[in-house]
Amino acid sequence: MKRMLLGTLMALAAAGAAAALPVTITFEEPGVPFAVGSFYAGSGVIFDANWGVITATATYPAHSGSSIVYSAAALARVNFTEPVWYVEAWFTSTSNAQPSLYMEAYSGPWGTGTLLGVATIERNARSMDAMLVESFSGDIMSVVIHDAGNMFTMDDLSFEPVPEPATFLLVFGGLGLTALRKRRQ
Repeated sequence: MKRMLLGTLMALAAAGAAAALPVTITFEEPGVPFAVGSFYAGSGVIFDANWGVITATATYPAHSGSSIVYSAAALARVNFTEPVWYVEAWFTSTSNAQPSLYMEAYSGPWGTGTLLGVATIERNARSMDAMLVESFSGDIMSVVIHDAGNMFTMDDLSFEPVPEPATFLLVFGGLGLTALRKRRQ
């Protein structure tokens, strides 16, 4: 009976953990040109009206594939449909300002709520770098990206949903049962 219970708990924990796997969006799917909007809502992310998919160029290279997204405005927002605990993306900016690009994480939708963290690119013109914002409280609901007055592009947006509390209970409960079982043997 105990083996059956332990096996069931471990299977449920594995299924729950799989639900919180990282998501990476490469922007290759919709084709170009394309207004992004809610195209990736099924993957957990919605873009404001400023974002569009274009073909990468020598000035604005892709990190992967041949498509990137750009913002037609100096400020663009990305909204998550569920809380995430980290956000990372590859950016290119033509700004010579230091820093040239900012990504701010917020607890509310569309850049509202509490500012949870800020990441910057500190590179010169035509640089590409990753920016990572983490929130160990796991409550990032949106990011706002803005530059120092020049165009920027983004590729390979990655984020990870916050695991549900039940997943933590199943994982640690299963580990606890395993430890008790080993102790009794």
